Amino acid sequence: MSIFDDSLFSLPGLDRNLLRKRQFRLPLIFLLSLASLLVPASGEEPFENARITLDLSSRLSTVIDGGSEGFTHFVGLDAHNLFADENGDWGTFVGQLYMVGKDPDGAETDWMLTTRMLNLNMNFLGKFIDGAPNIRLGHYEIPFGLEHLINTNGTLHNFMHAQNLGLKPDWGVFLNDENPAFEYELGVSRGSGMHYRRSGDPYAVSGRIGSPNEENFVMGASFYRSKLHSSPGVRRTRYGIDLQRYFGAYGLLGDFALGDDEGESVSNSLIELNWRNPDETVFAYLYNTPLLNFNSGSIHCFFLSFNSSWEISN
Repeated sequence: MSIFDDSLFSLPGLDRNLLRKRQFRLPLIFLLSLASLLVPASGEEPFENARITLDLSSRLSTVIDGGSEGFTHFVGLDAHNLFADENGDWGTFVGQLYMVGKDPDGAETDWMLTTRMLNLNMNFLGKFIDGAPNIRLGHYEIPFGLEHLINTNGTLHNFMHAQNLGLKPDWGVFLNDENPAFEYELGVSRGSGMHYRRSGDPYAVSGRIGSPNEENFVMGASFYRSKLHSSPGVRRTRYGIDLQRYFGAYGLLGDFALGDDEGESVSNSLIELNWRNPDETVFAYLYNTPLLNFNSGSIHCFFLSFNSSWEISN
């Protein structure tokens, strides 16, 4: 049976030519290359440390003044694997492949493939060169500000990547390392976001350096420069500072960025107060995110939100 056999597609509204589409090719090539190159090098039990989770969820969006924007459905696999040999750990794989279906006001659900995360972080250089960085290849979040440190994928909890940088994850090459004094991540990526696209020669260069993320007080500085596929001809530059301070069950977070969009000066900021119960099953947070345009003096958006989440079990 071919992987393109129509019998494999049973979800209503699913495009039967999905696997032939361009957005599927790079994730498929990445996964096949990973399997062919890494399995022989990892010994007899290359997936001994693997974890795979099935994620099923739906989200209803409503409009305050009446009406509904419909449901969004998520069907995905979250995979994590630590590769090791007789000399120790040498790589970490993270994969999050999702089918996302949108169901606007009773219309037929339209499904598409989304690659949230798909990357391999390798530390083999450190075995030969003391202090050498890890090399991360694949689809990964842009290293800038709080979003880089706190995983919000699949949740309603978000920071400033979309409004500030214009994209959240991207396809690229990233260098990173952690030590007792500081940690950093630097990246050069395609600038096309979820799907790899070359038209218009987009790009993104980004990086963050900061204190260890396990401490009660965390501080970091970031930079970003891009020309995105989604906004051709517009070059963005950002410089940012992020802060985290924890007091027992409470956390105070700040994310501040200055820069320009093709010469138009802008400022983004976020301040959040959050609380987590001792069992870590309830998480509540209050935040605001103004986006200022210095040239016109206008405020493009201002949010004051209260949110909470509850987990049945850890």
